[in-house]
Amino acid sequence: MKFQKLLSGINIPKEWKCANITPLYTKGPVSDVSNYRPVNLTSVSGNLTETASRVLYMEENKLLSDTRHGFRQARSCVKNN
Repeated sequence: MKFQKLLSGINIPKEWKCANITPLYTKGPVSDVSNYRPVNLTSVSGNLTETASRVLYMEENKLLSDTRHGFRQARSCVKNN
């Protein structure tokens, strides 16, 4: 299986496991800590690898509906009328 080959023997870079947590202001007084929410900034390459792995796993195990066409091989989201 492609998915098993992808994960076998892979060393996940330390940077992919880390996130920078940045406070994002929501509303209210700026000085009040409760008016901020945390946002995790993670590795783009790590996120892409995770997404590709998940889609590959779901494809190989037939966990996706036949009506789902987005981000799948040999399928298109474009509908011709």
